[in-house]
Amino acid sequence: MDEKHKYRTYNEIIDKSGSKMSKNPNTRFPSKSSECKPQQLTAIGNRLLDWFSVIMADSKKRRQHSQKSKGKAPTNFLFHFPPFPCGARLPITLEEDVESKAYKLQFSAHFPPACKTEAKWMFGHLDLNNDGQLTTQELYDLEHDQNERCIKPFIDTCDLDQDSAINPREWCRCFEKTDRPCAAVRRRIGGDPIGAYAPDCDVQGFYKPTQCHNSVGVCWCVDKHGVEFANTRTRGKPNCEDVINSAASLTSDDEDDEEDDDSAEGSADRLLVF
Repeated sequence: MDEKHKYRTYNEIIDKSGSKMSKNPNTRFPSKSSECKPQQLTAIGNRLLDWFSVIMADSKKRRQHSQKSKGKAPTNFLFHFPPFPCGARLPITLEEDVESKAYKLQFSAHFPPACKTEAKWMFGHLDLNNDGQLTTQELYDLEHDQNERCIKPFIDTCDLDQDSAINPREWCRCFEKTDRPCAAVRRRIGGDPIGAYAPDCDVQGFYKPTQCHNSVGVCWCVDKHGVEFANTRTRGKPNCEDVINSAASLTSDDEDDEEDDDSAEGSADRLLVF
């Protein structure tokens, strides 16, 4: 599967025409913008949370790969995380990622115990000056995407005291209202509709590896975000564990090839867009 296409398909639960949005009973976010309905804010929150999870896993994978192949993580390697489905990108250095553990220790007391892991992780990476506050400047790249007009209105709902900065408790409380990708779809469709496919979720709200449409007797394999692995649809249950392990191995091999090319060209300082 094409990687750029894959990232664009995460948690694709918004009907761009808006026709299905009107059927979504979830109105957990008050709208501060006439352009964005509460249902749209709910959907963009779900998609942001899913995106945070994607780039958190991507960062961890790349850091581990760098440490394995180089002996240590480089501190001057700037890259763009996988884009939000709309195309928004956030530049982060691996040096900042290496220091994230110290950041978490410093501000762990400020995060509510139930705060979602990916929300905490993203807060740490957006907080460029490590002061425990997200300012309008630090949120600018995230909020200002011309293809996703509801990101900023959603982030605005997080600033509960309206002081133009978001603290950890406000951030976590905002994303407490969001659902992970599988749970988001189940909430939208209203449980298990008779005869229709309803995704099978794990306890955290992600997709289980094996998904089945029981009424037609067909199953297939997906990653935790619901992206289907090609050529896995079959009658009965496929061995999705082997499929996922094989996909992980292929990804690792591809990164080895890319790194070899970069080393030959001396491009470690070059801006890379994934």
